[in-house]
This record gives sequence, structure tokens and C-alpha cells, in this order.
Amino acid sequence: MTTYDYGSVTVDFSDLNNIQFSYTSSNTKTNVTGIVLDKNLIDLAIGGETDTIVATVSPNDATDKTVNWTSNDPSVATVVNGVVTPVGVGSTTITATATNGTNETSDDRSASCTVNVAPAPPQVIDLSTITGNYVIPNGATLTGTLQNNVKLTIADNATITLSDVNINWND
Repeated sequence: MTTYDYGSVTVDFSDLNNIQFSYTSSNTKTNVTGIVLDKNLIDLAIGGETDTIVATVSPNDATDKTVNWTSNDPSVATVVNGVVTPVGVGSTTITATATNGTNETSDDRSASCTVNVAPAPPQVIDLSTITGNYVIPNGATLTGTLQNNVKLTIADNATITLSDVNINWND
């Protein structure tokens, strides 16, 4: 025999000609009343680290604390279970929505975080490690200071040749 606890039934036999039944459900649902994020702004860079947003749903005894995460521009940043990954340069809004476990949206509660994604930081190339010919990768810039504070900047796709004191490059 399997027993299920769905509430209680009260039977009033005080009048046998009019027996009264009443039912009280023990399956009460506590709806979500709010959601708060631990961050409201995140700055990331292409190729950099991810960041995590933590959502706190209230009340603590809410029946269903499921949180759905969305990005209003997934070409800038994506989000899965609060983990934000930079994708492209720009700004987007990450939204966490507590749905009370239903498709009904009138009782949903949401909170948002702005995510700014910057270009990847420049690639640093140590001049002292280059021997022979070296092709600067796309998107990289080689910057250094030579003797007498002469500055050197070489853009992507240039080929440089280093030998004792001579630096030659072709655009």
C-alpha cells in the first residue's frame, strides 16, 4: 500500500442526516516574490575570463526557485546558469528570471546585469625571444623601446628580421 499526503479531510458526524466533509490541502505553493543579482555590471574582454552572476530568489521557502538566464545580444555575451562568456565587442543585458515553475509570466520576477565586452588586449611579444624572420600575427602590434628611447611599433602582418642591431620590416 502506498500512502500520499495531500492534506486532511474532516468529517462532522454531529448530524447523521447532514454529514459535513471539509478538505484542507497540505500542498500549498509559495510563489517567488523577488530576485536579486550579486552584480549589476560586468566588464569582460574578448578571449578573456568568464564571470559568474549569482541570483538569489526570495522568499527562501519558495516552492520553485528555478532561474532562467538570457542575453539580449548573444553575439556580445552568452550566459548559461549564470556563467557569462564574452563573444564579441559591445554591450548586452543579461536577465535572470524566476518563473515559479510555470509558463504563466504574470508572476515572474526578473533582475538584470549589464555586460560590457572590450576588444582582446594586445598580444605582447618579447623582442628578446625573436630570432630570424618573424611574422606579426593578425591583430597583434609589436611595440618596444630601442636605444636612445627610440619607439618601435609594428602592425599586424608585417615581417621583421632581427639581427645584432638592425631591425628591418616589410609592410
